[in-house]
Amino acid sequence: MPMSLSAHLALCKKVGNLLLLGFVEEELDEICSLAMEGRLGGVILFERNARSAIQVASLAMRLRELPLEKRPILALDQEQGRICRIRSGVTLFPSPRRLGILDSPKTTFYVARWTARELRRLGVNLNLAPVADVLRGEEARDLLGERCFGDDPQKVAPHVSHWIRGSQEAGVAACAKHFPGHGSAKGDTHLEMSLDPSDAEMIFTGHLLPFREALKAKVASIMVSHVIYPALDSRFPASLSSKIMVGLLREKMGFKGIIITDDLEMRAIALKMDPVQAAVEAIKAGADMAIVSRNSLPRIPIRTILNELEKAASRGDLPPKRLRESLERVASFRRRWKGGAKEIVEDASFPGARRLAKGLLEGPSQWVE
Repeated sequence: MPMSLSAHLALCKKVGNLLLLGFVEEELDEICSLAMEGRLGGVILFERNARSAIQVASLAMRLRELPLEKRPILALDQEQGRICRIRSGVTLFPSPRRLGILDSPKTTFYVARWTARELRRLGVNLNLAPVADVLRGEEARDLLGERCFGDDPQKVAPHVSHWIRGSQEAGVAACAKHFPGHGSAKGDTHLEMSLDPSDAEMIFTGHLLPFREALKAKVASIMVSHVIYPALDSRFPASLSSKIMVGLLREKMGFKGIIITDDLEMRAIALKMDPVQAAVEAIKAGADMAIVSRNSLPRIPIRTILNELEKAASRGDLPPKRLRESLERVASFRRRWKGGAKEIVEDASFPGARRLAKGLLEGPSQWVE
């Protein structure tokens, strides 16, 4: 039976649930209002509103006032090492690269578990980590060097799976990134379109190995890159490619969790289309959530983004079946990974976490490549 007009419009009003939006603190009232209207699925924190534990906990306490079914996902990148949004009031551990050099997946498990316990204490329910890329190309070294566990897929894979298990056992969803692997890419997607010249054999036997282990560890989400992989899809970057997101990740690899795009304001995408258009194309191609950081100035107003996305859905730019699939995955994620801080704390660290970090930072006499 065809969908009625009223049902179609109601579905279109929910499309904002497929966004992870960046915001500034002055916009928190608006974020809460949109969430109560059922129009916003998640928010992502950056240094501007997540430098300290007390900042994050205060924000999460505000979101906790919302009914559970309307509470936005609260996400950030706390990879350890160079990419840590929260720098004060939490335990800081060595980078993934150094954990890879140490080559003790069990230690990586404990680092991830302590990281997640502290994030959960602050109300965060999605940590956009670990990086599952295998560092193969020299051009990627400056961008990803400290963020990757290494350059051998056989050694990277167990660190990725142990991080995921450690994080998710402690109650914070993990996100393996940047599918199908960013480690051989030429160019920086923050600045320009990037291409990975790897042949299919390299991708399937190298880049994808850590992601296969991530799926075995039941990773809750996977982030797709903005890189073009001609061996997989000669036209579109992974974040806009149904061949990669649906054909490879969903159908061939059997992933059941949520697929998240990298930030759609990165210039690899933004040079060709605005974030709303990019979100439409990404969701249509198979993404479940699109990140719009709003880091670019002047910031597009939040309601403008949602209104334009809803208009695109009402015009039929987003097929209703495709919308319903992603909305159900996101709703299932929110039921499984409940966020919301229970108290405002200045220091979320645990004694055990501090002891482990101290031992890792001071114990080895030297880090050897």
